Amino acid sequence: MFFQGARKDGGYFHSPALLTTTHWGEKGAFTLAGPYFRDRTGRDVDWGVAPLVFSGDNNDLEGNRRTYTLVPPLLFYTQKRELEESSLTVVGPLIWKDNPKRSVFDVAPLFFHISGKPATGGIRESHTTLFPLFHYGKTEDSSLFVVPGYMRRTTATSDTMLTPLVSHATTRNGSTSFTAVGPIVPLVYSYTDKDIDLHHWAVMPFFYKSSSPRGTDWLTPLVGRFEDVGLSRTWWFFPNVTVNRNIRGWETDVHPLFYLGRKDRSSHTVAAPIFWDFASPKSRTTVGFPVYWRFAESSDDSVTQVAANTLYMQKRVAGGLDWQFHLLPLFSYGEDPKGHFWNLLFGLAGYSRSGTSAKVRAFWVPIETGTPEAAPQKAAGQ
Repeated sequence: MFFQGARKDGGYFHSPALLTTTHWGEKGAFTLAGPYFRDRTGRDVDWGVAPLVFSGDNNDLEGNRRTYTLVPPLLFYTQKRELEESSLTVVGPLIWKDNPKRSVFDVAPLFFHISGKPATGGIRESHTTLFPLFHYGKTEDSSLFVVPGYMRRTTATSDTMLTPLVSHATTRNGSTSFTAVGPIVPLVYSYTDKDIDLHHWAVMPFFYKSSSPRGTDWLTPLVGRFEDVGLSRTWWFFPNVTVNRNIRGWETDVHPLFYLGRKDRSSHTVAAPIFWDFASPKSRTTVGFPVYWRFAESSDDSVTQVAANTLYMQKRVAGGLDWQFHLLPLFSYGEDPKGHFWNLLFGLAGYSRSGTSAKVRAFWVPIETGTPEAAPQKAAGQ
């Protein structure tokens, strides 16, 4: 029926028949009797009758007392924090919250109100919302007013008004201003920044203009011009033509097929997808797709070129130029500073000479006919 025990600083009692269990000691105690429970740790006590009520109190005596009470059937909750001097109470949709800086009263999800407390460390403020119809908020140096179709916000340095038809804003004490005329999507707008002498304006979608000390840009549906004074100027023509001139070169493009331009000592020409040419002081690449390919490097005067079934290769070597030409697969011929060679069908018949050494090829078999070059003599004493 029950179990009971004791010791110097505590004890226990258990009774399954009574749905009761309890144990206690020097540092705390716990009791459970049916739906009732009580839990103590030091001075901190939590108790409740599930699921009707729950409560707790840490019973702090040094200025940090915290309490709470929850009554789920009544949708009720309250808590207090002594150290923060704050409290929170919820009764259904009603919410009260209070601390030294502000107080809050809400009727969720429709009504919300905040009041500041400047006398106890807060700021002078008031905010009220009746969702979704109305909002008004005010502090010492700003305000916000919102109703459907209208918003107005002011601060010490800015003033903003937004509507579906007309919107206007100024910032930085009037240094910048913005005006837009709708409906919804701006059809006419103007933006000014006095600090940098910048002005944009547009009548959409017919005309746009921007002017500043940097330059003047303007755009229409058929033509536009974009300029950086003394640096570059770009023209655009409907539907996809751009012409650019700048201090380093020029470029003309017809997107996405034709590109022609020069930058410093480099140039490019593209007629996609057939012709590609890129040239610089160090190299040049030319492609006439798919029958012509040429790659050149100025560092060693090297060239690799494929044109239909011909192949030409060259590079600078000691004493001159090493080059060879192939009419694939029929004939090959090449020269270098020491000699030359020729082949038919890659060696069915051929001849090559390098200095005093010579070879004849018959049915792809090389036959030595000249005097082999002597190996370099070793220095005396080696």
